[in-house]
Amino acid sequence: MMIYSGNYSLPKRIYQDTGVNNQVRVLLSYPHLSPKNCKYKFVIDNKKYACWKRNIQWNPNEFIKVLRKIRLNLQEPEWVVVPDVPTNAQETTKLWKQWSPIIKSWGFKTAFAVQNGHTPSSVPKDADIVFIGGDLHWKRKNIKLFADNFPRVHAARINGLNWLWICHYAGIETFDRNSYFRNKRGSSSNYTSAYQGLKDYIEIANNIKQVEDEVLFSISNLIQLPSNQDIIST
Repeated sequence: MMIYSGNYSLPKRIYQDTGVNNQVRVLLSYPHLSPKNCKYKFVIDNKKYACWKRNIQWNPNEFIKVLRKIRLNLQEPEWVVVPDVPTNAQETTKLWKQWSPIIKSWGFKTAFAVQNGHTPSSVPKDADIVFIGGDLHWKRKNIKLFADNFPRVHAARINGLNWLWICHYAGIETFDRNSYFRNKRGSSSNYTSAYQGLKDYIEIANNIKQVEDEVLFSISNLIQLPSNQDIIST
């Protein structure tokens, strides 16, 4: 399973510490990161969730500019998240019809962001990637459903190392969690713990070290949704 992070230094550090290359990649969210300086494989976020969360208006012109810049630089993102409306399935489907032809016309692969209310039958047949968005409760409840129905699935904003392993056993191809691997002032211990957990996962998944019993999850863990308290605390 591949991990995407907004932290540019993380792929290099993981490679230095484990010898595993290209398992940690970059989630590019404009305008904070420059694709010109990105030395690693990357994907493009549309920034819709960040705007929605902060209750600010999304600027489609900024999105067009970053796509045009990438194309002019002859760079190739692995895929682009087509603009969506967080937690709103109907409006997301409308935006897909508007934006996916534009993004595809530039030769980019497209990710369809499923939201609350979407089912596997809602996913457009021409989507290259299924990107699991939605609110936290809906996302966690539906991770395995979409992983069982599509070969390429990305789980967005996965928090907690236990959910990293759940995604792994569910068959998720990639996941992201920007702030999860970012060292903030006053939280160095949390960062160290998160990094060590990620490092352990990569080494176990690549047979560099033996798996510990406590990190194994039964199949029932993948199907049964945790309690609301678990969702809040993990």
